[in-house]
Amino acid sequence: PPRGPPPRHNFYNHTCYNVGGFTYSLNDVEHGVLRGNQKPHTSYRRVFHGSDPRLHNAVVVWDPRIHFALVAGTRTCPGLQVYTPSTLEERLTSATKDYCSRHVQV
Repeated sequence: PPRGPPPRHNFYNHTCYNVGGFTYSLNDVEHGVLRGNQKPHTSYRRVFHGSDPRLHNAVVVWDPRIHFALVAGTRTCPGLQVYTPSTLEERLTSATKDYCSRHVQV
């Protein structure tokens, strides 16, 4: 696995998958699709520009709980899980509660 920010950044920008005839990097999936085409914290622009056909696959109203379900390979990331339409709400809530119980002290 990539260790440190530069190798991790390179990995997420250059590991790609073909989905429905479109090529997506891991960053495209995370920030372009799942986070509703938000700018990554390491960038000055959004992932998909206005004429990019992949923009139609971006979540319109993104759920902030997605942050607790994404796995980036760091110590504080959750374990890999399978998310299906029938269990999505339950699993996102569970991932959020699990993260907060481990990392938030009140």
